Amino acid sequence: MASNPINKLFATYKIEKNVRPSGRFDLHARSWVRYLRNWKHESLKRSSFAEKWKAWRRGFEVGSYRTYRLDENDYRIYVPDFQMSFYATKINGYFNPIMGNKLVLSNMLMSFGIECAPLIGQIVGGQAHCFPDRKSNTAHPKDTSSTPTASLLHTLESWTEDHRKLVFRPHWSGGGEGVFFVDRNNDGWQLNGFQAPEVDVLDIVQSLDRYLVTEWVNQAEYARKIFPKTSNTVRILTIRDSQGPYVAAAVHRFGSSRSYPVDNFHQGRGGLSVNIDLSKSEMGKGLTVNSQGQLQLFTHHPETQSPIEGVRIPHYDSMTNALLRACEFLPEAKIVGWDVLMTENGYCVLEANAPPGLVVWQVHQPLLANPRNAMFFHSHGIPVAKHLRQT
Repeated sequence: MASNPINKLFATYKIEKNVRPSGRFDLHARSWVRYLRNWKHESLKRSSFAEKWKAWRRGFEVGSYRTYRLDENDYRIYVPDFQMSFYATKINGYFNPIMGNKLVLSNMLMSFGIECAPLIGQIVGGQAHCFPDRKSNTAHPKDTSSTPTASLLHTLESWTEDHRKLVFRPHWSGGGEGVFFVDRNNDGWQLNGFQAPEVDVLDIVQSLDRYLVTEWVNQAEYARKIFPKTSNTVRILTIRDSQGPYVAAAVHRFGSSRSYPVDNFHQGRGGLSVNIDLSKSEMGKGLTVNSQGQLQLFTHHPETQSPIEGVRIPHYDSMTNALLRACEFLPEAKIVGWDVLMTENGYCVLEANAPPGLVVWQVHQPLLANPRNAMFFHSHGIPVAKHLRQT
């Protein structure tokens, strides 16, 4: 048998050929784990078997079935939960953990000139590790000569100099899990806005592992006016198909007293999801899921009474252009949910979700109603009716 010409070229130029497995089997196994875990979680939910069967036989979780009002709406124009849970891992493949790691992602994006929350340090095994200041290339001072607890306290005090507020986030997490805020003022330490003794702060931080610490970023006035107690983020869905990357959907999330200290909308956490008109960068009505799983519609924030519908988002185009530029640099990131905080002067990317949960967008507009979206999901194994794929 004649040898492969490519192998000859590798040999000619003394290039050691990569013979490691492609990893397809591992991805397939991960897909099954994710899929079965989703089924297990769903089977434990407290709802009648009749309701579960009605949702499951169409490929949806009970919560999504309720949220999308599939008793009234056509389920075929929504990306189904169970198929998505199986195939989503394969779409971005091994780029999922890269996009999901906040430390790795922040450094990648900043190298592309994309604005991210300023990195201060990280907590690994309960110990603080400082990052160099990007302007001076010097690290924050750390006392290594005393006990670990005293050293940690010294580092936290240096990080919070000049009343700087800190954001602690796990390297890998989603849905606001594990996120909290640390502040220090003349009255002492605060955790999520609550006064806290020094020993509590130290005990909590020493219990952490693989946590990223960033500087608090102030949100734009329009978002602060609507709800000032949480950072209210824009969530952008980008998709990359054969024609290139594009923005498939966008929403603005706003917190509430029930969702505090974050702006979570999913699973009835209390936050609001507001649809964004992609052509006008303007917000529509807001939705929330109450504690009974029912949708509620708002034109104004229910607590502050500040108007939402019709409010335009400043710097929206520059933000979406930056995300699309990032997608150009990262061709393996085929479907990503970006969390972005809008600021007075622009934007700040907080994290990326890969693969992303789709409920926050589909509650407003079913993704398969757009033929380009439908073709994308169909090309990655998710069953889509033929008439939806026709342009």
